[in-house]
Amino acid sequence: MKMNKAGFTLVELLAAMVILGILMGVAIPNIVGTIARQRNNVYVEDAKRLVVRARTTFASDTSINKVDGVCFTLEYLDNGDFDEPPNGGVYLKSLSYVKYDENGHYIVTLIECVNCKEKTTEQIYATNMNNKDIRIVSNVDASGGVNYNDLINDDKPTRFVTADKSKYLTPTQAGCDASRFHDDENEEEG
Repeated sequence: MKMNKAGFTLVELLAAMVILGILMGVAIPNIVGTIARQRNNVYVEDAKRLVVRARTTFASDTSINKVDGVCFTLEYLDNGDFDEPPNGGVYLKSLSYVKYDENGHYIVTLIECVNCKEKTTEQIYATNMNNKDIRIVSNVDASGGVNYNDLINDDKPTRFVTADKSKYLTPTQAGCDASRFHDDENEEEG
């Protein structure tokens, strides 16, 4: 009786495993990088939608004083489209804003708290923000002088995404004061 020796040797199996390991070593970083770029694209697209909403509101609302521009919070502009940030965190709706003027210039800042277990902005503010993982999209470079960039028409818009808390302007630093801030509270007052 003759035995059938069709099978793989230990050397052939080890060679196949080494080749698969090398392929995975090359593929996994590329996949992780692609996922990170896609998440950054979602941040940028959300920021662009925020700018477009502010522009539309600015143009269509005749009660807005348009001399120096107006600041719109995400709280005011959101109709439920901004409830699912890309990293599963929470957008800080009171600190995310667009300042828009009659010349078409705008400042946009969109902030997500990634590792926040709290689900409302008030709960997040009540905790220590130092240990929070923050993702920011802003078209203002606050380090070394203020440079405004066009987020919508930029060739590489994901360069505006950062985790550095010092590289964005707060609403007050951007020139938003209470008399020119268009949010829910001001809407109810007047």
